[in-house]
Amino acid sequence: MPSKRLSAVRRNTTSSVVSFSRLWQRISIRPCLLNSPNPGNNWKTVANTFMYFVPGGCSRIAVFTLFLTLLAACGGGTMSDDQRKKLKEGIDEYKITQVSDSDIVLAAMNEGRQIFETLEKSNFDAAASQRIAHQEKVKVRYITPGKGDALEVENQIIQAYIVGSVTGATQDNIQKLRSGAATSQDYDTLLYSHPIVTSLPDGSVNVDGVWNIYLAKREIVRSLSKK
Repeated sequence: MPSKRLSAVRRNTTSSVVSFSRLWQRISIRPCLLNSPNPGNNWKTVANTFMYFVPGGCSRIAVFTLFLTLLAACGGGTMSDDQRKKLKEGIDEYKITQVSDSDIVLAAMNEGRQIFETLEKSNFDAAASQRIAHQEKVKVRYITPGKGDALEVENQIIQAYIVGSVTGATQDNIQKLRSGAATSQDYDTLLYSHPIVTSLPDGSVNVDGVWNIYLAKREIVRSLSKK
């Protein structure tokens, strides 16, 4: 049995070397790639092509690490600071596909709750709210029932809370949003909502307003990739 496993490992290793050799012949991973106007985009194309050649029995993470090493080596010392920055941005974008959707939503919920707690500690001061939003790279909006400048999604959320207040369903919430730049299958923003309620004598609650915190999906993914 051990000899069969060893043979299998050797076959997979040989297959990886052959696949990589074919890939190296078919694409140009040389300084010209890094010296182009946007090496970050070229990086994503090459990375996806490279991973296509990885045999199913191999560790994609291990092979991917090998690819990063080779890519860095081929760049030599000729990369400028701007090129290194763009290459890093390309790597960060590639990592987006390596994070599960459930991880992103959970992280956004936790981030939204932490930001709300910070707002609460500032007594929801308007100036402090804007400062916190800038520091956390988010957009913060407080909406009251019937507010004229409320967005459609914000009106829908506050109406849902008003209806839910009858049964006490006023928990915080997270949902995905798609802007005009996002595709129909994807989303680029997560909206965390937290209602402000007042208890009434009959045991029900009145919805005074809703704090809406808009979190960029890209920032959530970047924070996850750093962990």
